[in-house]
Amino acid sequence: MTHGIQESVYAPSALAVLTENHQQKELAIDNHVTQSLVSQQAAGKRKVSKQIAQSYIDNYNEPFSAMIFASKFTNGIIPPLFDGLDQHQMSLSYRFEKESSEAMNEIQNQLEVFSEAIKESSQKQNVAAKHVIAELLDVVATTNTFIANIACKYKIDLVQEAEEREKIWKEQGLIKAR
Repeated sequence: MTHGIQESVYAPSALAVLTENHQQKELAIDNHVTQSLVSQQAAGKRKVSKQIAQSYIDNYNEPFSAMIFASKFTNGIIPPLFDGLDQHQMSLSYRFEKESSEAMNEIQNQLEVFSEAIKESSQKQNVAAKHVIAELLDVVATTNTFIANIACKYKIDLVQEAEEREKIWKEQGLIKAR
């Protein structure tokens, strides 16, 4: 597996989301590409470059496609959306609470292991860390799905909201450099 940000990715699911509300011809015109390219990207036959993905994100307020692109371009470091879940807000709220509780329980279960000095070859610490990461990734994937769902249903510009939060986080000293 390649680590880091990819230059281009296959993302037919992101294009499928975009084509729910926009025709391929419209996507092509708005993003200065050919309709043939959009069709091939939607069919998974051609990759989407970072520049074109950014153009799709900038031109359409579509949180689901933006999150799918983010996951694809980071090789899943940003987890994929849970599209197999019931997308009702109450279902997602319940899932978020469940996943968060599981993550907190796993962290509490591993407190003793985490309180020890980190040993380079400690299998016990490595396994404990992997369990916590797995639970936290479940929380992140659930959270991203919930965020995309809310932003989509209420037509909230997710990029704008994220930028506003980033300003607040900087003011609070949570982000030091960007």
